[in-house]
Amino acid sequence: MSGKKPKTILTDQDAAMAKALRSQWPETYHRLCIWHMYQNAAKHLSSVFERFREFAHDFGNCIYEYDEECEFIEAWGNMLGKYNLENNEWLAQQFKVKEKWALVYGRDTFCANMTTTQRSESMNNVLKKYVSYQHTMLRFLEHFERLIDDRRYEELKADFRVSQGNLAPSLPIEILNHAENVYTPAVLRMFEVEFSKAYSCVMELITELGVMREYKLTLNDDHKACLALRYQDLSRSYTHIVTRASVTEKAYKLARDGFKRISDDVDACLEEDTVGRKEENCTDDGINTTIKGIKINNRRIRGSSSTRPKNALEKMRKKTKVS
Repeated sequence: MSGKKPKTILTDQDAAMAKALRSQWPETYHRLCIWHMYQNAAKHLSSVFERFREFAHDFGNCIYEYDEECEFIEAWGNMLGKYNLENNEWLAQQFKVKEKWALVYGRDTFCANMTTTQRSESMNNVLKKYVSYQHTMLRFLEHFERLIDDRRYEELKADFRVSQGNLAPSLPIEILNHAENVYTPAVLRMFEVEFSKAYSCVMELITELGVMREYKLTLNDDHKACLALRYQDLSRSYTHIVTRASVTEKAYKLARDGFKRISDDVDACLEEDTVGRKEENCTDDGINTTIKGIKINNRRIRGSSSTRPKNALEKMRKKTKVS
């Protein structure tokens, strides 16, 4: 790191690590991993979650939702009183270090929108495939270089596949044409899915009063367009598999048997579906949603995360919101 110290560091609730950071990097902002905090909450407050379905929602709001410290303090006190948790030791300990996990205290500190240590833990899982704690430092560096070479080789293979032909964006739009030139096929498909969801929405300004604006968000019900996108995506994927599987007899038989199983599963799935059923990812029954907000306040919007597994508490919060 060329002698530079990190501006922000995320860790679990290890006391020894917190003490070391205070001693060696006092100017570094130390935050706690939200994912680990959820895990500990599910362990220490399991009986509360079982008795009160709304607790997961209220607990999550204290972590994510508030912009002002007074709002957070009030919400925390209301939560303790609502569920009779004023004397809970674990919650009292968490409140003492609230500056390290409540986002209301971290909005002015750069952390690249990271609230968990999942990225580093994911890298740790990759490292474990190459190195062992029994290795010497020299052997560790040798295996680490092998890991870097393997990752670079996979990137080169992806770049080579891109250079051999056009990816043909699903929509004739300039931004997708640009994405075709800079993204790998896998990333381009992910981008197309997100872009198609945003492209199918229409936002209309209804009223404007000072800093307040009211919008109407309409989700288009274009079932044919969604069908075409799904068809194109499946055709591209299966064409690639068929091309590779036809090289050898063994791969051919494996692909043929796999397609037979998939065909049977698809037939069973279609029989269960009702006629005219719409895919929830493509349509929303033409529902119009009215959105109100302050145009100068860009609050963080939480969405489903595709980058890490959800723990039990987060899944419980999602079910509570739906119900």
